[in-house]
Amino acid sequence: MGWPVPPGATAVGPWLLAAGVVDALTAQVPDVVRRYRRLRPLEAGPPVEVVRRALDLPAAELVASVVAAPLGLRDGRVVETAAELPPAVRRAVDDVRARLAADPFAAPDAEELRAAGLGAKELAAAVREGSLVRIADGVYLAPGVEEAARVRLGALDQPFTLSQARQAWGTSRRVAVPLAEWLDARGITQRLPDATRRLR
Repeated sequence: MGWPVPPGATAVGPWLLAAGVVDALTAQVPDVVRRYRRLRPLEAGPPVEVVRRALDLPAAELVASVVAAPLGLRDGRVVETAAELPPAVRRAVDDVRARLAADPFAAPDAEELRAAGLGAKELAAAVREGSLVRIADGVYLAPGVEEAARVRLGALDQPFTLSQARQAWGTSRRVAVPLAEWLDARGITQRLPDATRRLR
């Protein structure tokens, strides 16, 4: 409109935040995130729109300018970069990880996950946190499984069949089929016209 930018103002797109407003709003964000996570401990943090409403901001694009470490934006949410899983979920995930440390391709089945108290929300939270890797519905393995799978496939004659890959991994067909497709999708392996595969 031809007015000069006031000293200390922060420009965000078409918006100007007056001096001191950014600091004042930034100080409120951690409390918004804590309250949200207290009510929904399995979610990483509040959606940006929830934070916008809590701070009474006129536009969602302004939220990024008032989020500071140790908070950050991820997947449309304001999250604690070191957010912890609830204790019971952490123990269950640690038990699964201990089992996978001994046998990296022995993914627990749906009944075992349920018995451990790991439903869809708990598993999604563990994946978001980086404690588990989702290969497919009902198939969860530990981080690092990509390299472990690659090493074992590297010991096979190329190309190899799914049965040979399954034997190299020492796992069931329930795990081997989605794992092979997951590796294909990530460009680790290539599926050939005769249904065999080779490492890229």
